Amino acid sequence: MISIINSLKKILTTTNQMILDHYQKPLTFTLKNDNTPLTKADQDVHHFLIKELSKQFTYPILSEENPIDFNTRKKWSRFWLIDPIDGTKHFLKKDDEFCTNIALIENNRPILGIISIPVTNTFYWAIQNKGSFINDQPIIHKKIQKKLIIAKSKFHYEKNNLSMLNNYNYTFIEKGSAIKFCLLANGEIDIYPRQGPTMEWDTAAGDIIIHESNCQMVSLINKQPLLYNKKDLKNPNFIAFQNNIPEIHAYLKNE
Repeated sequence: MISIINSLKKILTTTNQMILDHYQKPLTFTLKNDNTPLTKADQDVHHFLIKELSKQFTYPILSEENPIDFNTRKKWSRFWLIDPIDGTKHFLKKDDEFCTNIALIENNRPILGIISIPVTNTFYWAIQNKGSFINDQPIIHKKIQKKLIIAKSKFHYEKNNLSMLNNYNYTFIEKGSAIKFCLLANGEIDIYPRQGPTMEWDTAAGDIIIHESNCQMVSLINKQPLLYNKKDLKNPNFIAFQNNIPEIHAYLKNE
């Protein structure tokens, strides 16, 4: 699995530069059927990732920019799940809060994931049961503070029920894209609740990165980990959090 990560880093080093080349120019976009923006950078990175992953590996690929019918996907036991540019709105706004997500899914759960942040050429990655890393350094988890930091989306209004945190002081920060998972894994935020639209390619890489860094992410519907390669690729509402917040565990148990 380490050899796979090393191959992905090489691929993503190239896509990071591709993205930055576009980023330094005037940007235009079209709207997809779901009313989200699509840029030439999204398309260029998508095609490059498809080419390189297909050349180096035998697994099928599901990309945000090329959804595949469930009748085909349901036969897959292991596949790549990718988002060429997660946070295209941030890319267009030029606020640096965008990334590329790649996860390897096996039996509906990620077993490997990497998030690449182009503006810093930083890689957050994890392998199942091997821990989480920033570039080549293990993530050293911070202890929780009494004042919690809760991340929320910049572009999606969400009404979150945080009554379980009445014993804590907390503050909000706004962050874009799957970078929120990187901050959670690194201990820079404590909770990321999401009651708004996300797709499987938005969360899969971040899912394993936080799980390998003493965090959890569960559906607010059934309180179980998210599943991937569903017929409907939309995620349920979820909450991602540091494991050492007992009030959240109690809330999930009693709801």
